[in-house]
Amino acid sequence: MRNRILQVCVAILLWGSLAASVLAHVSDTSLLRIQIRRDSLAVDWNTDLLTLQKIVSFPSDPAGGVAREDLLAASPRIQEWLRSHVALSFSDSVPDLGTSAGVEWQSDARNADSGSLQSTHVNLHFERPWAKGEVAFHLSAAGLLQELGPKHNLIVALIQGNSSEQTVLTTEFPAIDYDPKRTEAKEMTGGEQSSFRALFSVGVEHILPGYDHLLFLATLLVVALSWRRMIGLVTAFTVAHGVSLGLAVYGVLRVPEKVVECAIAGSIAWVAVENLTERRLARRWGMTFAFGLVHGLGFAGALRAMELPREGLFRSVLYFNLGVEVGQLAFVFALLPLLWIARGSLWEVRVNRLISGIALVLALVWLGQRLAN
Repeated sequence: MRNRILQVCVAILLWGSLAASVLAHVSDTSLLRIQIRRDSLAVDWNTDLLTLQKIVSFPSDPAGGVAREDLLAASPRIQEWLRSHVALSFSDSVPDLGTSAGVEWQSDARNADSGSLQSTHVNLHFERPWAKGEVAFHLSAAGLLQELGPKHNLIVALIQGNSSEQTVLTTEFPAIDYDPKRTEAKEMTGGEQSSFRALFSVGVEHILPGYDHLLFLATLLVVALSWRRMIGLVTAFTVAHGVSLGLAVYGVLRVPEKVVECAIAGSIAWVAVENLTERRLARRWGMTFAFGLVHGLGFAGALRAMELPREGLFRSVLYFNLGVEVGQLAFVFALLPLLWIARGSLWEVRVNRLISGIALVLALVWLGQRLAN
């Protein structure tokens, strides 16, 4: 008995450390797109509301949310902040992002609650004349990166015609140079990191704070009576959300955000009820696959909101999805000790009913909130 207790404690420490290490290295990410045209540079900064809260203070909301009207009211301050923290300059000019074209709220909802700040993105648009593509330019985001902190990654995407180059700027490597005459390929130099780490981190940070996705997984696995069934359920969920994620990002599958969010809450309630009534538990993989398609549409919202360039989009989706999978596995591994302790004991039924009951109540609350929003 003592040996089993010791084994359980070691397992909890190991898997807990794994989950904690993943969480500790999660970074926030934004995207700076530079569209290189014949006679102008179009600059867009895409970020989320959680990041913007570090820049400007929105009106106090007891629930911690942000309204669309609050963003519009604060847009002049946000634009001025970006101008003073990102420098775009030619060899003979003063740094300037150009003329502002406003701030765009990228959500169907008029309000973003505290739980959806990171998934609600905004776009800041600027445009600056360029001497018909014959002048090199220098981009420095040192001010932005210093203010947002060392964990912030800024993906820079330079788009010209059908080609796109991407790199990542950090506090260590905060600037790039672009010279159209350097080579036929028109090189971008200065960025020392690929976009893999940034997009991988976006995937991890999307799943780990995603309490609805994780609660769905916990409710699924609490009644998995064998390793084989557990692996089958996780695989079905993974394959399904990978398929719908790709289809949604490429625009093949379009479902309103509100419908997706309500369906995710409904999927949790459905699984919880099945657990509590002990119905259809033997052949659950089909239902898991179907609901995985729904959750994949939720994952796709983060990538769609960032408006990544279509050039190299497959690679971006792959990196993001890998991050989602690692975050998901970290959670599953952290959950295993609890399932291991409960399995075959007097606590098994109680743990099932406790987790399923909590999941059902929370799912119904979220469903009501999302329908009302």
